[in-house]
Order: sequence, then C-alpha cells, then structure tokens
Amino acid sequence: MTWLNHEYTWDAADTIPTCWPKHPHIINEIAVVADQRRRAHLDPASNTLEEWHRYCLPAFIDRMRGRLKAHCDHDHTRWPGRGRHSEYTSDNEAERRQVMFAADAAALNQGPTPQSSRPGPRLSGDCQENGGSGLGLTERNDHDDDRSERS
Repeated sequence: MTWLNHEYTWDAADTIPTCWPKHPHIINEIAVVADQRRRAHLDPASNTLEEWHRYCLPAFIDRMRGRLKAHCDHDHTRWPGRGRHSEYTSDNEAERRQVMFAADAAALNQGPTPQSSRPGPRLSGDCQENGGSGLGLTERNDHDDDRSERS
C-alpha cells in the first residue's frame, strides 16, 4: 500500500488508511486493483495501463472514500454498521423474515386474486371487418350490454 499511496494519491482523503487490514471490503478491493495493475503491466500495449489509470484506480478510490468516509482518518474506527448487522442477523429477525416469506409463499400457492370484477379491453369487430386503421381496442363498459339489448 505504501507504493500506491506514494505514487498515486495527492489528496490525503485518497490514501489507503493504515488500518486497511481491519477492513475486509478494502482488502478485497485492493486485491482486484493489484491484479488489474499486474495485468496492465504485462500487456505490451499501453491501452490496458491507460484503462487502469482512468477507470480502475479512480473507481477504487471513490468506493473506498464512500465506504470509509472520515471514520479512519486518525485512528481506526470500528464498523459503524455493526449494530444494524447484529440486529439483522439476530434469531428474532431471522424468524420474522421466515414468517413473512412463508406468508408470501402461501399467497402465491393460492393462485392469482381477481384484480377487478370489470372485464378488460376487447378487440372491436369494425377494425378487422371494415379495414379500420386503429388498433381496434375498446374498453368494455356496463352500458355495452344495455345497448345490445335495446337494438
């Protein structure tokens, strides 16, 4: 990390913190950045190295900055999301999610519920028979049956 911090960071906010081994998300990202840099170095053309400088490194720095924010500027800060994660993985929350999932699955097994008692759109006969230029879709309403009975 010393090389990357020395050669590629000008702003202190872009440096990889000294506590990076305590951040699994940064460890994984550094592995990808290092492998991409290695591959770029092996390529005889400069395009891959240009892409590493233009896309890979800035994207890594942006993600690192977004995830760490100012939590580890001076000293390592414990994971701010620890409380929420502990709650999410608790037995009570896991059981609550299982109950909700079971209710959703049971609702799916009952089949579709009728959305409306009103019939949907239907093709009108004049579109097909009279060579009409429209799509021939008409909304059926309750008065259609009354008119057909009167005629």
